[in-house]
Amino acid sequence: MNAKKPAWHFWVVALVGVVWNLLGAWDYWMTRTRNMAYLDGATQGHGAIFLKWHDQASWLVQIGWPIGVWGSLAGALLLLGRSRHAVRAYGVSLAGAVVSFAAQLAGNFPPEIQRQGMAVMAVVISAVIAAQLLYARRAADSGVLA
Repeated sequence: MNAKKPAWHFWVVALVGVVWNLLGAWDYWMTRTRNMAYLDGATQGHGAIFLKWHDQASWLVQIGWPIGVWGSLAGALLLLGRSRHAVRAYGVSLAGAVVSFAAQLAGNFPPEIQRQGMAVMAVVISAVIAAQLLYARRAADSGVLA
């Protein structure tokens, strides 16, 4: 199947998407490898408290977060490669992120960690994934993705 030539903005969106999603992958990696310098910086000096909470977080958080992060990065790379599978990857990512964020925000969160800031980031991240999903869907529908 031959895909039609993408507009210039396709490449901008695809590249920005890869960079954005690499930031999420970096955050995930730094948390999973227990990088205390990074975690203290991200939590205003409460990295140990965050890790204790995270280690005890529900399985919805433990499974949803990597699905959200790695699904979104896969979607961005697939979009860059002009693959129609980017749509599916973003859909899976959005589901994982929403499940993880809902479980995080509904759970017992340490008072030392700013819950409001986390809620705002959950909305922003979910909205960006949804926007990427919609963009990929439109690109697929218009014949840009093969």
